[in-house]
Amino acid sequence: MASSVEAGRSRRENRGRENRGRFGNNNTFAISATDRWISNNITRALLSTWRDQWNIVALTNDCDDRHVRQLKQRGADVREINYGNTRDIERDLRDVDWLLFIAEANHDRVEQAQELARAANNAGVSGVIVLSLQGADRANTKTHRDYHEIERIWKDEIEGVTVVRISLLHESVWLWSQNIKENGELNWTLDQEDDEFAPISLDDVVDVIENLVAHKNGNLRDEPDQRDERQTYTLTGRDTLRGADVVDIINSVISGEVEYREVNRQQLENYLESLEKWHDRDDREDRDDDRESRRRSRRDSERQDGRFDRDNNRRGNQRRGRFDDEGYNYQRPYLPLRRTDVQLILDTFDFIQEGYGRSTRDVREITGRDPEPLYNFFEENKEDFETERDGGRFGRGRRGDYGRGRRDWDDEYGRGRGRRDRDDGYGRGRRDRDDGYGRGRRDRDDGYGRGRRNRGDYGRDDRYGRYEQILAKL
Repeated sequence: MASSVEAGRSRRENRGRENRGRFGNNNTFAISATDRWISNNITRALLSTWRDQWNIVALTNDCDDRHVRQLKQRGADVREINYGNTRDIERDLRDVDWLLFIAEANHDRVEQAQELARAANNAGVSGVIVLSLQGADRANTKTHRDYHEIERIWKDEIEGVTVVRISLLHESVWLWSQNIKENGELNWTLDQEDDEFAPISLDDVVDVIENLVAHKNGNLRDEPDQRDERQTYTLTGRDTLRGADVVDIINSVISGEVEYREVNRQQLENYLESLEKWHDRDDREDRDDDRESRRRSRRDSERQDGRFDRDNNRRGNQRRGRFDDEGYNYQRPYLPLRRTDVQLILDTFDFIQEGYGRSTRDVREITGRDPEPLYNFFEENKEDFETERDGGRFGRGRRGDYGRGRRDWDDEYGRGRGRRDRDDGYGRGRRDRDDGYGRGRRDRDDGYGRGRRNRGDYGRDDRYGRYEQILAKL
């Protein structure tokens, strides 16, 4: 395998000299699987900022996909990837300097990653960012095992590779907006008081990618920085949250009465598979002027004075926001969800329940700033989560015809959420239970130094010595 990496390096050096001789700087950045929601939205974000400076290539195995066609309209160079034809893939990657690899959303994703990695090496791609999942090397789920194997494949094939693992995205909460609006509930499998995680904004993921691949002047690096080469970063939010915290944040933004509803895995799977289409705009392209102006203003103030210069520990040139001439904004997840995406969400929650969803400092290390808080996401999109109160769509009055007044109702699924001391079949009876993860009473020590729960309402003194008050800015 070492000889393969060396051969790829030689091809990159030769091609780099050739391209610089013809074009001066060859700024070609490719993204794989751009018919997927996350890949498509990252591509749109990069186009909004860099389409005048980079040649952005959208790789896809479905050029007829509506969202891919929209990328082409915005200036992307769309190229069809035919898995099983490695020579064609190599041809499509010949002029690519950097590749952001995102796995396909199908059950052949590991084999397809292997094929694309070999083609990238043979084509002489200079640098690769592999987008993976937090806990890929620790969680014992099919999804996490696949992503860990994909990481290994790319590190075996390409010398200039950086792995970027991400936690649960802020934007994924859109999947529950309909249930929050209509039923006033956030239905997750996580224990609302015990299971902790640190969600990340898609904006922060894009910022990290930009800082890893580009110089201050925006030109793509000839190769990865030595400090990033073959490194693995885990991107999370600054604050570690619980389900109860998320509901409190939602209610603080919409002045609502959203409640947290703990469900089991099968119930959540049924909910996710039932999502067919958004009640209102499928693509959130048409924003009202006031909302556009508010988001522009907030981003201008929060981005301070440009991209981070990691070498000099200061900010560099002024960066533009996430808006182009068409008023670009992130889209909501594409519905219906693919089976592998449903599995990814379920496995991510299982991973969090194992106690591994802690926050890291990698976003600050790479960008020089703290990641955006989840509160900002709800503030920007609060109309998507405002509940149907005072009669609402279903005429439920205060808590409606579904009997959701008090906590002691029994719903159509026989879940009998009853009072807080119920036992629901998952060892989650009284709150002082031990559920097999060392999460017995509230004063337990679960192996992550979290000891007793005597921290503040929304903060804690965690392993980095931070005591954060999530809602302090409200």
